[in-house]
Amino acid sequence: MAMGIVWFVLLGSLYLFFAVILYRTSPVLSSLILFIGVVHLFTRGIRPAVSRMLLVRGTRKAVASLIRGHLPVLASRRGHLVKKDAYGVVHYEEWEAEKQYFISTVLGERFAGILSEDFPLTPGRIDDMIERGIDGFAFTVYGGEPAAEPPDDSREASPPHSCREYCVRLLELAGWMVPPGDQGSPADMPIVAERAGTRLVVSCSSAPTPAGFGTVRRTARARRKLDARQAAVAASAGFSWTGRLASSWYGVMALALEDLANL
Repeated sequence: MAMGIVWFVLLGSLYLFFAVILYRTSPVLSSLILFIGVVHLFTRGIRPAVSRMLLVRGTRKAVASLIRGHLPVLASRRGHLVKKDAYGVVHYEEWEAEKQYFISTVLGERFAGILSEDFPLTPGRIDDMIERGIDGFAFTVYGGEPAAEPPDDSREASPPHSCREYCVRLLELAGWMVPPGDQGSPADMPIVAERAGTRLVVSCSSAPTPAGFGTVRRTARARRKLDARQAAVAASAGFSWTGRLASSWYGVMALALEDLANL
């Protein structure tokens, strides 16, 4: 993609250069060069790029539609296969193998060559679509990650019903302590957690759009106000380029929701 843009700019500059050079001696020839340049760039640059964009968009919709039909099973499998060992380390190996099997077998039956370099969507893009689909399904149906085992008497029987409660459970899985009073705070308030004397402020977002500059900036202000050492924003839809810029500028971690379990 980057090489295509460089080629487009260099070739366009070359046509423009010769058109300017020849304009004083032969305006007609200069105009002809410009016309040829526009036609060439359109047929070899713009039109293929638009066709590729439409192909990627159509393929993405078709793949997403097929993934949606398997979300209940995928959500259940992720709940069973993502495990935490006796040392507190969360293991994703079995879940990653399950996703690879799903992509190559289930999706591969519908889309030939899905793992090849010529396929419009990369394996990483498909993997991300699966994870986001499961997150959205979990919040809609379960309110969080579906449990691999039935809860015992020492745990809350009902599943969480908000993105905030889901994030609290993931933080507790990673060993962070969230005060009981903070767990009942409004959904748009940052989560305050502590571990080994370190205070962490986390903002969670389940919005369908990427988290932006404002979300990261508000989290940075909350860190300063609450005298926290670390801050993070966990978003199910990822981050916009302004959000990632703000993350680097303010020193706020930009995470996916599931990253909280291993923070």
